[in-house]
Amino acid sequence: MNSFPMRLIAAGAFVAMAAAATPAYAAAPAGDAVVNGSLDNGVKGWWASKNTPIKVTGGRLCAQVPAGGDNVRASMVGQSGIAVEAGKTYRLSFKASATRPVKIRSVVQDSGSKPAAIVDGYPEVGTGSRTYSYQNTAKTSDQEAHVLFQVGGADAPYTLCLDDILLID
Repeated sequence: MNSFPMRLIAAGAFVAMAAAATPAYAAAPAGDAVVNGSLDNGVKGWWASKNTPIKVTGGRLCAQVPAGGDNVRASMVGQSGIAVEAGKTYRLSFKASATRPVKIRSVVQDSGSKPAAIVDGYPEVGTGSRTYSYQNTAKTSDQEAHVLFQVGGADAPYTLCLDDILLID
């Protein structure tokens, strides 16, 4: 009796079981410069100001934004080490919602001593999740640029949640 077909069936069953036991993560689109923008790996790759605790809740990065601060830079969530190249057009897109309507700044900026915005937007974020998208052409190259959500200066505390954060050239 030839055992080859039985080995194929057994191997197929093993592959099917392994696939079922392995979590499915959505692959980042080609050219995406953001690490873990889907938040599948918790807050890995993301940082926040000391006054702005972050955690992943329901697959979204949620930040507890405090009241106060004199401007939007008083509280931030971001990712550093983003490579951008002069002459390329970049689109920053993300989903966002907040526990109350707020205006934030979403910016990709270079790492220079006087940071310049590469892509900049000021979305009015509401209580329902919505996709926002901004694009611009980089004027300089930088291997250490930042994707930032500047959320400070609020008159009352709120929670901001972000998901599907992409920076595509």
